[in-house]
Amino acid sequence: MLAECVYDPLSDHRRKGVYKDKLDSLKTRNSTLQTLIQAILNAAEEDVPSLVRQIRTCESLDDVADGILKQEQGLEEDEDELEDGVYTTSNLPTFETELSGKMGELRLENGSVRFLGGTSNLIYLDPTEIEDNHQSLETAEQQEEPLLSWTTVTTDTEVIVHLINMYFTWHYPYFTTLSKKLFYRDFLLGKPPGNPKRTMYSLGCHFTNSPQGCADPNDPTTKGDAFFAEAKRLIVENDEYEKPRLTTIQALW
Repeated sequence: MLAECVYDPLSDHRRKGVYKDKLDSLKTRNSTLQTLIQAILNAAEEDVPSLVRQIRTCESLDDVADGILKQEQGLEEDEDELEDGVYTTSNLPTFETELSGKMGELRLENGSVRFLGGTSNLIYLDPTEIEDNHQSLETAEQQEEPLLSWTTVTTDTEVIVHLINMYFTWHYPYFTTLSKKLFYRDFLLGKPPGNPKRTMYSLGCHFTNSPQGCADPNDPTTKGDAFFAEAKRLIVENDEYEKPRLTTIQALW
């Protein structure tokens, strides 16, 4: 007479420790691979070859991943030690500030405007380049502050920086209509066409609690209305409906 053979893995307590060890090992491996892939994706283009070479020649991927994590933590600590005078949109709630930093943001430092990319940490624009740009602007027949050259709604550069940060943090990831890198390159010089900037200010107003984002500070339903009205008025005055340009399409989009 044949007896039925039944295998119940849950009743075999000897194997539980083996299963747990394998599970922990897989979790560690996945975490290591995730760290390495993320580092390659976030690294500057010129740093990728050396990072890949380091991965290919290393004895332990875990050691490389640990080194990357320690380096990132060190950069975060260095960033926390910046001078109190550096403007980092500190008036925003903590979550918005952290997310804005990861996406990339503008900063006002010692009267100069600088952009920090989401993966560049503290790599600022070349100070000599900014100084040269300021000298050329002083000789040109432009306003003293490039950031104010395209709007009459506000004369507060910190408000403009904040609104641009809000636009790129919340709106831009879902509706990408321009090159962020090229925009920031010209934004610091006051060069981008005005209407895309005004519509970006208007959209940024919808993601801030600052009363300066409202046409009527006492009415939150007027967020962005002032910048939008300015953009609409200039489109009509400049006859841009009849003479469409790429920047006009970007603004309307």
